[in-house]
Amino acid sequence: DDVAQIGEQTNVSLLEAGVYYRRNVGGWLFAARGAAGYGWFEGERRFIDPATSTSAGVLRSASANWGGFTGSANAMVAYEARFGRFYVRPQVSLDYLYLAEGERDEEGDIGLGVTVEDRTSSRLSAAAELAFGATFGRDNWWRPEIRVGYRQHLAGEIGDTTARFQNGNPFTLVATEPGDGAVIVGFSLKAGTPMSYVAVEGDLETAEGEDRYNLRLAGRMMF
Repeated sequence: DDVAQIGEQTNVSLLEAGVYYRRNVGGWLFAARGAAGYGWFEGERRFIDPATSTSAGVLRSASANWGGFTGSANAMVAYEARFGRFYVRPQVSLDYLYLAEGERDEEGDIGLGVTVEDRTSSRLSAAAELAFGATFGRDNWWRPEIRVGYRQHLAGEIGDTTARFQNGNPFTLVATEPGDGAVIVGFSLKAGTPMSYVAVEGDLETAEGEDRYNLRLAGRMMF
């Protein structure tokens, strides 16, 4: 359309519970994790006149709330080789993600709202990474680290979207899959004691047609 454009935004709140296993044997590290959860989604679509500002140029809008179940699993093996205060850590991992979204009915201006059927997506991938870092201090320590790697898509797909306008016929939007592989670049900064630590971690995965950014705050405390 030469007159208007579509603006869309989706927000999600996720409640998740999981279990994990972690073991160090010499320089080897073995870890596994599984989790399940429920997500609350809020979506809004706006039909905007590009000749005006976003707030003043909204011609029509529709919004919806819906829920979905999530599942995830991860297994990882790594080996850390030390050279004084410096270290190198190659690691391989396997990741599985699952999302089952419920049906939703959009509310809003007549002619824009649709009913979207439930949708299921899953993805299995493997990654190989190489981390470089250093440890400073003993009882109170801190560790800067950078990582590079590659992730390969093995199985699964994003679910297609089947929807219909009010009193209309169903139509299907075929999901656009990202590339089969993604380059990984990441960093972390950890600080702690023998009994606890806190870390800031981030990474970028860049694939064909998609860039994924992650920033995490993590910690652990032993009693």
